[in-house]
Formats: sequence, structure tokens, C-alpha cells
Amino acid sequence: MASFMFFGFLQAHQPHYEERTDHAVDGKRLRELWSEMEEKCFNRYLDEANDDFRGVHPYELLKHEVSECRKIMKHDNRKEVLQECTSKVVTLYKRCAHLDNPGQLSNRE
Repeated sequence: MASFMFFGFLQAHQPHYEERTDHAVDGKRLRELWSEMEEKCFNRYLDEANDDFRGVHPYELLKHEVSECRKIMKHDNRKEVLQECTSKVVTLYKRCAHLDNPGQLSNRE
């Protein structure tokens, strides 16, 4: 009886492994997706660049976030972490893509 209870104790304290992504397949696709969004936002940044612009352009935030995600991906390939990273990148990309009046940016995000 005691061995059965000990076995249950061991099972309950066993680490629960999270889903991982494959660096060769999924990692490559994510890096390509992030680079594509970064490039499109950069092109928009170049088209809108002017000396009267105040604040931080979304491209600068996007570039920083993409570089942080790439650093994270090198040592952490958990699916949840990479989904969160991709979500941040997509949010910043949308902010860049739908920027109508670049002079009226706020630093809320």
C-alpha cells in the first residue's frame, strides 16, 4: 500500500513538459515571418520619414521586439513563449501598417 502511495506521489511531482517547437521547421518559418513584417514596416518607415516627426515610430519598436524574440528563440523553444512573442510582433506590425498620421503617435505601447 505504501509503495502505491509513493508511486502516486512521484507521478504528481513529475515535471509537466510543455509543447516545444522545432527550430529547423517552425523556427525558420517564424523568423521569416518576423523578417517579412519588419521589412514591410521599414519600407513604410522610409516612405514616411520626416524631420517633424515626434515620438518613436512603430518600426523602431518592432525592430527591437523582433531582435528580442530572436534572442529568446535561441534558448527557449516553448510554443507558448513563441506565440506570445509573435503576438507582440503582430500587434506592432498592425500599428505600423495602419498608421495614418505619423505626427500624432503616442508612446502608449
